[in-house]
Amino acid sequence: MHNRLLLATVFVSGMLVMILELSGTRLIAPYFGSSTYTWSAMISVILGNLSIGYWIGGKMADREATTSGLSTLLFVNSLVCLFLYLFAGNILIFLFKLIEDTAIGTLIASFILFSIPSILFGIVSPYAAKLQLNSLENSGKTVGNLYALATVGSIVGTFITGYYLLSIVSSYLLILFVSLALLINAILLSYRKFLFLKLMAATVIIVSGIFISPSHYRFTSQQVLAVEHTQYSDYYVLEHVNENNETLRFLLTEIKSIQSGYTVGDNTNLFAMYTKFFTIPACYGANNRILMIGGGAFSYPKYVLEEFPDSTIDVVEIDPELTRIAETYFDLPQKRDRMSIINEDGRVFLNTNHKTYDTILVDAFNTYVPPFQIITQEALSKMYDSLADDGMVIMNVPSMVDESTYTLLDAELQTMKTVFNNVEVYQVRKDRELHEMQGFILIGYKGAPQMSNTCLAKEEGLLENKMELEPKQNVPLFTDSFAPVEHVIFR
Repeated sequence: MHNRLLLATVFVSGMLVMILELSGTRLIAPYFGSSTYTWSAMISVILGNLSIGYWIGGKMADREATTSGLSTLLFVNSLVCLFLYLFAGNILIFLFKLIEDTAIGTLIASFILFSIPSILFGIVSPYAAKLQLNSLENSGKTVGNLYALATVGSIVGTFITGYYLLSIVSSYLLILFVSLALLINAILLSYRKFLFLKLMAATVIIVSGIFISPSHYRFTSQQVLAVEHTQYSDYYVLEHVNENNETLRFLLTEIKSIQSGYTVGDNTNLFAMYTKFFTIPACYGANNRILMIGGGAFSYPKYVLEEFPDSTIDVVEIDPELTRIAETYFDLPQKRDRMSIINEDGRVFLNTNHKTYDTILVDAFNTYVPPFQIITQEALSKMYDSLADDGMVIMNVPSMVDESTYTLLDAELQTMKTVFNNVEVYQVRKDRELHEMQGFILIGYKGAPQMSNTCLAKEEGLLENKMELEPKQNVPLFTDSFAPVEHVIFR
């Protein structure tokens, strides 16, 4: 029984550390984004501190290894994870206000929040190995088996978290689950030692899960209407009444950005200025067959259904739960005769698409960072091949203009020019200084369409926002094999 409990402890610890890692990236994402930097920081912090834990565990085991000692380690780690559940949100809010640099912020947040639990997880395997060793003759086999078991546990934890748990449970509750699982494991290993404290901790964990909701954000005049957890993200639905007594709803995945906006009861009001540029194809009569990559709360697709009775639109949105969220909070009609929703990665759809579209709209950015595979030469070539003869691609690009160096706008403009002969750039809001982070619209034309109609963008004078950018030297072109998106954005 003792050996089985030790083996189970090693397996469970390997599983829980991966649940903690994947949950941790979801905790940090609303404040510092979910870019490559976030994953790199989290993986580095976890692996680095696991290594420290291995070293400490070996030293501790050589000095004195007991089952009750291992139980105490698990108990302490349980309390650390409970602390994370209760206070990680407040710590992240503090760091978000203190640190402007996203890359540095995500590294510091990962280190502060996850160093101690990672070290404690790292101690488990060498400590358990010492308890398992009966003689030097089979020491290699024993240690190898334990580390293999821990790795299998990590694989299981990764799969069940990524494929299932994150889509049904919040990241905070998953960390509370890690705390409870560690505590149960500690009690099973040695229920006599610190039994009263362990039972008190179990009570606190259960009460916390029932009655305490961790801090996510500190919104001011905006009310959190709902928090929705899906396989891909945690979504926050906000509601706000403006000075005109209009009720506005917003969909957020990160504290810095509003993914979609909606005036309650009016699907024809395009709240986000950049979406008005999506009507430009109507000026060219290229609005009958539309493909949109990135659905969000389906603000523009709803506008198409209301304003363009002869148009059809296919929306490629990777997260199927966004359809339900949009139906529940953003008035997406359940009967959609002229709209098809394809739940797939936008690039995967382009790779297999055989339909022809008049217009392709690309709005898949998450805050400032796009999924790189959707903005490369190869992706743009797929879009070009999917267009009718006088079709066009319209891309929303959050960026800035810097005369001294290149930005994301420069890099994507140069990349688009390798595929389209005619590319136009529009500043979404003329009242913004060019050095500020803001929205820009890139339009790549296939053929030479002629403007013959009116459209919302033309009526509101947005076509006058067209601008000319001077080409810069040494601007990287985004390809499938080389797309340093985060480097270009954050440098």
